[in-house]
Amino acid sequence: MPASRRIRIRLALAALGVLTLAGGTAVAGGAPAPPELPFPPGGSHNTGANDTVRFGTTGNHSELVETIPITTGKKKVQTVVMSLPPGQGGVPGLEAGDQLRVNAEVQPSTTCVVAGSNCLGTRYRINPFIRARLVLAASADPAAPAVDLAPPEVVHCTQRRPNRNHHCPLVFRSGGIDVPNPALPCEPDACYVNLLLSADHPKAKPGNKIVLGGDRPNGVVQQDKGRISLITVRNGATEPTTATDSSIRPRALPLHPRKGGSRKRVIHSISVPELGPGEILEATATYRAKQPKGKKGSGGKRRRGRHAYNAFIGSQLILADTPTGTAATKIARTSGLQGELSESNGLNCTQRRSGFTRPCFIEKAGAIKINNNQDGEVQVYLNLVGRSKPLLKNARRRDKVKLKLEGGLLATRYAPE
Repeated sequence: MPASRRIRIRLALAALGVLTLAGGTAVAGGAPAPPELPFPPGGSHNTGANDTVRFGTTGNHSELVETIPITTGKKKVQTVVMSLPPGQGGVPGLEAGDQLRVNAEVQPSTTCVVAGSNCLGTRYRINPFIRARLVLAASADPAAPAVDLAPPEVVHCTQRRPNRNHHCPLVFRSGGIDVPNPALPCEPDACYVNLLLSADHPKAKPGNKIVLGGDRPNGVVQQDKGRISLITVRNGATEPTTATDSSIRPRALPLHPRKGGSRKRVIHSISVPELGPGEILEATATYRAKQPKGKKGSGGKRRRGRHAYNAFIGSQLILADTPTGTAATKIARTSGLQGELSESNGLNCTQRRSGFTRPCFIEKAGAIKINNNQDGEVQVYLNLVGRSKPLLKNARRRDKVKLKLEGGLLATRYAPE
């Protein structure tokens, strides 16, 4: 087939994809049109602020420390690695009947698998247990009185190769309490939301550490890999609306992109029409992913060699201009968050047993508020963006991380109050 004809066919197919999206049936590639998250009935963009729904976040660069120690477990040392203080943009003064909705992400990573410039602390081969708590507390001190906002999370983060996780994100998707049940551990106008982390292993030695973020080859700790988000809903607030996308849009994430191409793909998408000043969006997402397993060899056994390897899988929740957009929009003003409901983070999905073994369970959570001074209403899409790359192997051109539905993308929309 002549090259000119192939180009014409591609352009026609692209135009068809755009037209079908406008008709509300499908997007390019055959995926169904994103579900719509409508504006809450009874709400209004012209309503004066009365503080019935408030938003707080630790925002960008939320990590308070770069490392935490790995202890022997006889005395678990908890460290406050993120903290949302009371006041404007944080935890508001609480009243009876308030509902606190909290989500949080943190990306702890092992380090010093080999001696080198990026080794922080002393080298180790143990696979530490990393434990996290999300609490409402009287201060940012780990010993302060506190109540749990969600069940504790734990991951057995594998350090040993070849099934090294390296990054082991912990996600709290749906924390919260109703005030005053249970009794507050703090004065109503002086409460903190803290994320506490600890790491332990019976054979840990002094100097063994966990990194908050990622360790770079030059020894610098790359952070901004998580945050805490809080939505406080007061009695009398307009009922929010919800929408769920339960369609996996791409079948897979590419492991070997073409020259100049990108490994990023939109996994889930929800349409958000007429998004205006003061609105708050909350989202959670889950899916499963698995990289190539290798081909069968003699005796029916699979060779976990040349064509089987571990893969990094990363995700982020953003507001985008289109249902296939992998970059955050610039038309919605979002209080310094650049259109990002969550930070970009990820994990190493391994072939054999580890903290994250294929098919790996991926989860995300985040929230965002549109600035009160935004001019007018805009059409955006809430997208779950995924990416992948091979680890310690060169991917073949057709190698991909296959995706499987596991819950989907759930979004909640709060009217400005």
